[in-house]
Amino acid sequence: MFMWGWRGRGYIGPESANSGHIRLPSLFSMLDQSKGYLVSIMIKLLYATLLALMCSYASAAPQDAERFTHIAGFNLEELYSFDDLAGKFGKSKIDSSGDASNYEARVCYKASDGKAIIIFFHGEVDWGFTIRKPIKSDSQCPKSNALTPSKINVAGISLGMGKSEYIKLVGKPQSSNAEHIKHEFQYVHTLTDQELKEMREKSLKNGYKENSPEEWRKWDVIISLDATFEENHLTAITIYRVETN
Repeated sequence: MFMWGWRGRGYIGPESANSGHIRLPSLFSMLDQSKGYLVSIMIKLLYATLLALMCSYASAAPQDAERFTHIAGFNLEELYSFDDLAGKFGKSKIDSSGDASNYEARVCYKASDGKAIIIFFHGEVDWGFTIRKPIKSDSQCPKSNALTPSKINVAGISLGMGKSEYIKLVGKPQSSNAEHIKHEFQYVHTLTDQELKEMREKSLKNGYKENSPEEWRKWDVIISLDATFEENHLTAITIYRVETN
């Protein structure tokens, strides 16, 4: 009995059934198995690619939004004072409005290249900042050489960036239209023992009554980003952080 067979790389013609070479039915079966394996690999690669694309546009975990609360060496969580800002950026006039829960105070600076205005503000429980393009009424904002373009880049957010790039960086917005995009992140900040100790000492120093330390263990945090766009490019961004117990 003879079978067509292969040896090495070349076709060699008829072979004995006992020669040990691959038979055609067996070869076709192996090819079919290989095709199935390749298809399986391709499907897995396609799924991994789609998953990566979905993740690239997915909203970040709420606590990850803390990266947007840092600017020019200051962190909104630290509740810095205007004196702290003046020590680094120079003195600036303090403007204030409202009272009690509606109170807000603010100072402004001009970036070193004159292409951006940075406004630092705080209310009763919120601290934040705005970065926007200059307007004519900004003459009272002193220029600070410490506020260089790289220093006011907030975790990749910078004036002039495209809307799609902004969404890819920050995540899916809670609300949006042609000119505005809003994100809000909420999470519970659980203090470590060291943080709890420092909080207790600071609260007592500021005149608060002695309470059970555990009452200060958990804090509700809200981080908001409000972005304004013109012709699909970022012209202003306001970021604020609220932490309440």
